[in-house]
Amino acid sequence: MPYLSFIYPEALWLVLLLVPFWLLAFATPRRYTTPVRFWLSLGIRTLVVLLLVLSLAGTQLRYRVDNLTTVFLVDGSDSVSPSARASAEAFIRDALREMEEGDQAAIVVFGDNALVERAPSTIAALGQIYSVPTADRTDIQEAVQLGLALIPDDTQKRLVLLSDGGENTGEARTAAQLAASRSIPIDIIDLSSRDSGDEVRVTSLDAPGQVRDGQEIELVAVVESTTEQQGVLRIFADRVVLEERIVDLQPGTNEFRLRVPAEGQGFQRYRARIETLADGRVQNNEAAALVQVQGMPRVLLVEEQAGDARNLQDALRAANIEAEIARPEALPTSLTALSAFDAVVLVNVPVRSLPVKAIAELLAYVRDLGRGLMMVGGTESYGVGGYGGTPVEEMLPVYMDVRNQLDRPNIALVFVIDKSGSMDACHCAGPNRAMDQFAEGGVPKIDIAKEAVVLASDLLTPRDTLGVVTFDTRASWTLPATQGASSADVADAISDVRPEGNTNVRAGLQAAEDMLAGVDANIKHVILLTDGWGEGGSNLDIAARMQEQGMTLSVVAAGSGSATYLENLAQTGGGRFYPATDMAEVPEIFLQETIVAAGNYIVERPFFPAIADESPILSGLDGLPILYGYNGTTLKDTAQSILVADDQSPVLAQWQYGLGRTIAWTSDTKGQWGSDLVTW
Repeated sequence: MPYLSFIYPEALWLVLLLVPFWLLAFATPRRYTTPVRFWLSLGIRTLVVLLLVLSLAGTQLRYRVDNLTTVFLVDGSDSVSPSARASAEAFIRDALREMEEGDQAAIVVFGDNALVERAPSTIAALGQIYSVPTADRTDIQEAVQLGLALIPDDTQKRLVLLSDGGENTGEARTAAQLAASRSIPIDIIDLSSRDSGDEVRVTSLDAPGQVRDGQEIELVAVVESTTEQQGVLRIFADRVVLEERIVDLQPGTNEFRLRVPAEGQGFQRYRARIETLADGRVQNNEAAALVQVQGMPRVLLVEEQAGDARNLQDALRAANIEAEIARPEALPTSLTALSAFDAVVLVNVPVRSLPVKAIAELLAYVRDLGRGLMMVGGTESYGVGGYGGTPVEEMLPVYMDVRNQLDRPNIALVFVIDKSGSMDACHCAGPNRAMDQFAEGGVPKIDIAKEAVVLASDLLTPRDTLGVVTFDTRASWTLPATQGASSADVADAISDVRPEGNTNVRAGLQAAEDMLAGVDANIKHVILLTDGWGEGGSNLDIAARMQEQGMTLSVVAAGSGSATYLENLAQTGGGRFYPATDMAEVPEIFLQETIVAAGNYIVERPFFPAIADESPILSGLDGLPILYGYNGTTLKDTAQSILVADDQSPVLAQWQYGLGRTIAWTSDTKGQWGSDLVTW
C-alpha cells in the first residue's frame, strides 16, 4: 500500500502560514465579491501554498514491499574450525533454497577485514566460497558495516551473523546499534560449539568446462581434514565409479589429481566422495563438477604439395582428432562451410594459392566464431609464402619478417628484365586471385614486369644495393647499382622502358655479373625475367661462373618459351625457377623471391628447440628432438612464445585473436627440417 514520506519534514511547519493568510482573507471587506468567487479564490490560493510546502518538504510516494534482502556474514578467521565453517556453508545453502521469489541474498566473508563474496542476488544456490580474508583476527564491526552498505533501500533488510563470537578487533556493539537505528535485525548463528573434533570434507572438485569425447581429463579433488588419517576417495561419473583409491589425509588442505576418460557426448556430472572412520559430519563429504563433452574435433589441413600434411594428419588421428586434407583451392569460401571445422591448419601453403574470399572468411572464422588457425612452416610458408601484410599475418602471433634488421645480412640485388619485342605482347589471362589489378586483358607484359620490380624494391632496406638491367639485343643499366634506392627512384628509372629488338639473355646476365663482382655485400642475387622467345644460345657457363663468385641466379619464365632451358639456367645458378604461365603472377613471384633472397626468412641449421614458457601444448613432453631449420619471424608483443630456436627466434607461439586462438609452428612437419621430429 502506498504512503507518503518527506525528505525535509521540518518544512511542513510552513503550513502554519495559512492561518494568518486565512485571517487576512476573512478580515478584508468583500463588497464587490460574490461568496462563490471568494471561496473559490481562497481554495485555489490555499492549494497553491500547500503544494509549495509539500515541494519544499521533498514529498515522496512510497510503496511497501515484501521482498527481503538477507546478508550472511560468515566468520572466516582461524578460530572457526573447518567443520564449523562447513556447517555455516550448509546453513547458507539451506537458507538460499528456501528463499521466496523476489528475495535476495548476499555473502560477506570476514576476518581482520571483510570481503564481498557475493553481491545481492536472487540466485538460490551457493558455489564454492573463494574469498580469503586475513584470518588472524576477527572484526565483526567491519563485517556488519559492509553488510549494511550492501542492502538496497527498496527491500526489507536482515543480517545473519555466522561466527564463534571471538572478536578481537573492532566494536561489534557499535555496529549493532547502527543496524538497530535503521530497524535492521541481526540474527546470530553460533559456530563456537560446532566443532566435533575430527572432521573431513571435500571442498571442491575442479574439472575443465569443455572436453572432447574420448579425451582423458584431469580432475582435482580438494579435501580438508582436521586430523591425520586414511580415507577412501571415489570418483563417479553420474552413478558409475570410475576410480577408487586409498588416500592419506594430512591436517589442513589435501589435493588429489586423477585422470579419467570423458565418454558420451553431452553434459557429464563428475563427483568426488571421501569416506573416513573419524568424521563429525558426512553431509559435506562430496563435491561435484559439470563437464560438457563435445564430439570429436574436426581439423582441416590445407597443403600445396601432396604429402606435406600427412605426418600431421597421422599425429592428429592418433590423438582422436578427425583430420581432413584439402588443396588450397578447396579451402571453403563461406563461413558456414568453415564452421564445420574446429580449426584450420595451413601446411606450407603460399598465399597466392588461397582464394581471396577464403582468407577474408578465415578472419571472421577465428575472430568471431572462436575457432583455431595454425600455420606450419616450410619453403612456401610465412614470409616466403607472401603472407606479409595479409589478414593471416594479422591473426597469427608472429610477424612474417625479421624485424631486427641488424640481424639481417645486406643484399645486392639485380633485376635483369627482358624488354625485347615479344614482351610487348598483351597479357589477356583471366582474373587472378592474388593480384586483381592485373586481372583484365590489355596490359603489356613489360608493364607488369616494371610494376613487379617497383613492388619488390619496397622490401629492401637502406643498407641494400639495387640495380635494374634491361636487355633486348643489347643490355643497358636502367637503374645503375644504387644503395638505399627507394621505390619512387626505381619507378622513375624504369618508366620509359619500351619493348623492342631481339632477345639476348647473355648480355643482361653479363652486365649483372660485372656489377656484382665489384659490390661488397653479404648476399649477391640476380632475378632474371624473360619469356625465352628468340634465345638460341646457352648461358649455363655464366650461371656457373656467377655461383663460383658467391652469386645466385633465379629465373622467372614469363610465358611458355624455352622453359626447360630457363629451368636449367636457374639450377646451374643455384637459385629458383618460377614457371609463370600467367603473367599476372609475376609481381607476387618477385615479392616472394626478394624475400627469400634477402635472407633470414629461411634459416637452415641444426638446433634443439628450447622451452620459453609453459603451455598445455607441451603437456606430457619431456623434451624435443633436434630440428634442422625454420622460417624467420618476429614474435608479436602480446603473444606467448612456447618454443624458441638457439637465437630466440619463435619456433612455437600462440595468442588469442578475438574469440579464437592461433598458433605458429615455424619449422615443418614433412621431414625436411623436422625429420627427427617425424620419427620421434
